[in-house]
Amino acid sequence: MRIAILLLALSSAPVLAQPPPLPAKVPPAAMPGVPNPNAERSALEPKVTIRHENGKEIEEFSIHGQVYMVKVTPKYGPPYYLVDTNGDGRLNARMSRLNPRIMVPQWVLFRW
Repeated sequence: MRIAILLLALSSAPVLAQPPPLPAKVPPAAMPGVPNPNAERSALEPKVTIRHENGKEIEEFSIHGQVYMVKVTPKYGPPYYLVDTNGDGRLNARMSRLNPRIMVPQWVLFRW
């Protein structure tokens, strides 16, 4: 009799050890200030205009009609970038004290 009760208790142990059922999925609440992932993605992606001048490929990146970066790829050599750093619509460049008309390009040194 003791053996039968012991076997009955041991056989019911795995059934009682199962985890409770998971709750139904509830959609997350919308948080203020977080963009909706289902929103139209074309509004977030830049428009790229590519043109060729004097053996250079010029790519203009713009969002909502405002150019914020220009990538210039010369025929020979690595590409360089001109960037609107403060959002005023002008592509700012560093000027040299020796010649204020010289625009110093910004080169990409490392990319990862």
